[in-house]
Amino acid sequence: MDINKSIIDLSNRVEEDINDIFNKLDDICFYNSEKVLKAFQKERVSTTDFIEVTGYGYTDPGREKLERIYSQIFGTEDA
Repeated sequence: MDINKSIIDLSNRVEEDINDIFNKLDDICFYNSEKVLKAFQKERVSTTDFIEVTGYGYTDPGREKLERIYSQIFGTEDA
């Protein structure tokens, strides 16, 4: 490619400078993903929890699990 070497050098320096920020973001993503997965495991979510239902979904076990999952993830009393 015909890119000026100074541009490539600048790009590499900037990438090094922001590497710590991206590492912190990766840590946050991993933490949140793990929290979501643990909540799904705790509630024992399965494919049957996602079946289509008629009506508004009240007293639907899948919906109730999802509400408990939201509550666990966001640290609230109720969803």
